[in-house]
Amino acid sequence: MAKQRIFTVGFELPGDGFEYVEFDSDATLLDADIILIEPTLGSASGYESYNGKTLLDEYSSFSAKRHLDHWRSEIVAAVKVGKLVIVYLAKPRDCYRHTGQKQHSGTGRSRVTTNIVTEISSYEAIPNLKAVTPKSGTEIRLEKDGKYLSPYWSEFSTYSPYEVEIDGDFKHVLLRSRDGSRILGAGVHSTTGVLLFLPPLRYDHKTFVRHDKESKKSYSTKEALQFGKRLAAALASLADSLRQSAEATPVPNWATDSKFRLAAEGQLETEISECSASIATLQARKGSLEDELVKAGGLR
Repeated sequence: MAKQRIFTVGFELPGDGFEYVEFDSDATLLDADIILIEPTLGSASGYESYNGKTLLDEYSSFSAKRHLDHWRSEIVAAVKVGKLVIVYLAKPRDCYRHTGQKQHSGTGRSRVTTNIVTEISSYEAIPNLKAVTPKSGTEIRLEKDGKYLSPYWSEFSTYSPYEVEIDGDFKHVLLRSRDGSRILGAGVHSTTGVLLFLPPLRYDHKTFVRHDKESKKSYSTKEALQFGKRLAAALASLADSLRQSAEATPVPNWATDSKFRLAAEGQLETEISECSASIATLQARKGSLEDELVKAGGLR
């Protein structure tokens, strides 16, 4: 089995089988074979509270939104070109952010300026989800549609307590709560890649991490490195299995003949073309605005 390149976005795993990618980066996911991501807001911070949640400072407000949009786009692109992307469903981080808009009231000395804020969630980076609700538990059952997940689940289910339940238009529900009422894992299969939603990996840091008082550095224990090695192998095997399954049912030659073409296909292709043109225009506009932002910041 060829060695798979595995990226972890926003979180780290022990061992040399994984390459850590910071959330606060503009890295592409297309360089990896397998992508693991935990929804996060990275280093975004704030010092105020609004409606019981953290209000991000102005810099974090815009940088976090930019990175969320970046990762959402990268996930979609990675699945489209045939990658395996696994979203580990960590508890969401929900805050408020500045929108850049201001509201003015009053005149003269009584004039008051109010910053307009809106909610922001770490799950804005994740496509194909309608809702994410914090729920915690350990009793999880593997569904029939999750049969291909069995080797992975049999080895790592004990490290996989759930932290959220999810809702979406899933054709493949892989994991449910013990009573079946909550969806805890699902799969979105395209003709090329696969997007999986799974409970996050959680382990005892006292067992997996040691701290050297002299060097003041932390390192992974032997148990942690063995865990990482087993996990990397299980993920590579899962990716190969999913790839072989997709290749086992190729599109028959007759299906590409124009005489069998459906009217809906032409309409959809037209809409896709229009969307692509709009995306190109927006990307160009975004690039221009980012250049202006850099110049504006330079005035400080």
